Formats: sequence, C-alpha cells, structure tokens
Amino acid sequence: MSLIKVISISTQLFRYDVIQPPTGGWSNDFKSPIYIYEFGPKNEIGAFYFFDSRNVSIEVGKNVINQRRDFIMENNPELSLWVTTTKNLVELNMLDLSHCSDVIDLYVSLWNEGIDVFRDDFYKFSRFNSSKLSQIREDVVFLSRHNNHLTSKSQTCECNISNLFHEYEEKEKLRYASQGLTDFSNGKIFKNILEKGGFDGYIFRETDANTFCLFNSDKLSQPVVEEIL
Repeated sequence: MSLIKVISISTQLFRYDVIQPPTGGWSNDFKSPIYIYEFGPKNEIGAFYFFDSRNVSIEVGKNVINQRRDFIMENNPELSLWVTTTKNLVELNMLDLSHCSDVIDLYVSLWNEGIDVFRDDFYKFSRFNSSKLSQIREDVVFLSRHNNHLTSKSQTCECNISNLFHEYEEKEKLRYASQGLTDFSNGKIFKNILEKGGFDGYIFRETDANTFCLFNSDKLSQPVVEEIL
C-alpha cells in the first residue's frame, strides 16, 4: 500500500486554540505554553497541526480545557476556545499513516517506506523513562521481512515494540507513537527525512478525524479565527 496521499486544493482544515489563536497570521515561532514540558516545547519545530473535522476540533479543545483548566486560566483568565479554519492553496503531498491499525503496523509501514527513525537519536519520550527507537530496530526489520508469517520470533518482536509503550492502554499506543514522530528533538529529524522525500507533512489518526501535520504554512491560506467559547 502506498503511503503517499495527495491532498486536493482547498481542502478545509481546522485547529483549536485555548490560549492564543493565530490572529496575526501563521508563525513557526509560536509555541503553545500548554505543550511545553520538561523536555522543552513539544512542537519544537513549529509545525502546524489540524483536524479535517471542525466538530472534532471543537470537541478536543473542550476536552483540553477540562483537563488543563487551572493552567489555562493562568494564561487566559476568560477561558476561551477558538477554532481556526484554513485551506491549502496548492496540492499537498502527505505521508499517510492514517490506515495504520496499531503501533507495530505504524513502525513497519515507516520502515517499508524507507523512513528510518530506528536510531540512537530518535526517541519514544516519557516523563518517566525515554527510550531510543534503535532498541526495536531489529524487531521492526524482522517483521518487515516476514510479513504475515506468525512465528514465536514474530510474536516476540511484536511484544518488544508494544512494550515500548507499556504505560498506555492498547488503544492509546498508536496515538502516542504517531504524535511522537514530531515530539521535541524527533521533529527536526522526521521533518528532514520527509522533506527529502518530497512530503509536505504527514497524516495520522488519533481521534474520530484525521490529524494533519504540516511542516510549513506557505501553502496555506491565512487563518480565519472564530471564538467558540
């Protein structure tokens, strides 16, 4: 299955903001305070994240407010929620990972596409114990070479990959692994790999809608901001 997906012109994309919407235009330098952790800004590369559903964008924004209410009120006492709409001005070439069924499928799909993130400087970040993805390199390579052949060895490889995300429930592992491709220092590496391959970003699924990660805003229309709350 090809992982290349061309997004047609004028596809609507949506994002939420709970502290500061992009009323002055897009900026690679903006780092939302709500996503700054002990490792630094989660979105270190200043990428742009969108849903392809307005309703999902609003729903996720409301959930973030409920989960981080105290912190948000320190930065935005009025506790507002904004939804920003944009469109792509030209076709976008995206790496489509939205079909992946689990974290094993995700990593094997990346390897099969020639995208090597299984290295010493690429991490699965955790506040408790960050892990180098190089430790599962042999497991991913084995599963890629022996696709659909269930053996004790393949089961061991699958367990090794899944156990990397042991602190998450099974249904959450894919979401965190997909997000993690651009988390912190991973972002620069993943962006460089994809841009060399001619990609504008990647698509993954973490909710009932697809998430679009775009590395630059030069192919997007100016943001249209709407205050929801």
